Amino acid sequence: MKYFFLSVVLVVPSVCATWGDRARYDNFTEYFPNLIQETVYELERREWSNLRIDDIPVNISERIYDQNFEGTVNFNNGFLVSIQNIDLIDATQTFFTASTSRITTGSMTGNLRFSDVVVGFDVIAHLEDQGTQRFTATFLYHTINYNIRVAKNLHTDEITVTIDQNNLSGTGNFLIFMPDNDIADVLTRYYTMWSVDTSVTRWGTAIIRPIIEELIPKLGFPNVCFNC
Repeated sequence: MKYFFLSVVLVVPSVCATWGDRARYDNFTEYFPNLIQETVYELERREWSNLRIDDIPVNISERIYDQNFEGTVNFNNGFLVSIQNIDLIDATQTFFTASTSRITTGSMTGNLRFSDVVVGFDVIAHLEDQGTQRFTATFLYHTINYNIRVAKNLHTDEITVTIDQNNLSGTGNFLIFMPDNDIADVLTRYYTMWSVDTSVTRWGTAIIRPIIEELIPKLGFPNVCFNC
């Protein structure tokens, strides 16, 4: 099993509203990267098995290469094949007091970046003239980014975790089929880099976020300090 060790890019200054520049999370530069690192370790312990992709059914109707292609193609059993690198970038902390409620929230944020991510599928095409065709296929994403925010209400001590998938980059890449033939060339155009957007977003909200929520009680939470 490959173990990923995060490289971390920190944005050191915190942003404070109404609390001036005094408030900080004690030991933020170690705590937040460690929280995300432990999250990645947990994904590895699960062997990334939860990072599945929904089936993608597509109807086909066109004429190419002097042939008619009519029928359906299903991209099934989608799964994560590999990740080459994982980084935590733009990690920072902010403190903000709402002008109406006067409630102060301290937040830790950062972008969890997966680089060179390969996803794979079993592909079954049912075509009127060409019959049933079976393939395996892979697609390379340059990056998949998740914006992670861990926020604490400093009046109630309630901690909330939010995560949004904010970048899915595969520009210039195409689905690679095995075997590669004329039918595969036609099917390639029915998959785009956005085809897995819903599934990849769910990786963050349904898998990564609960892991972070489980880890926070185990790791504790840093105290707020002033002028530190």
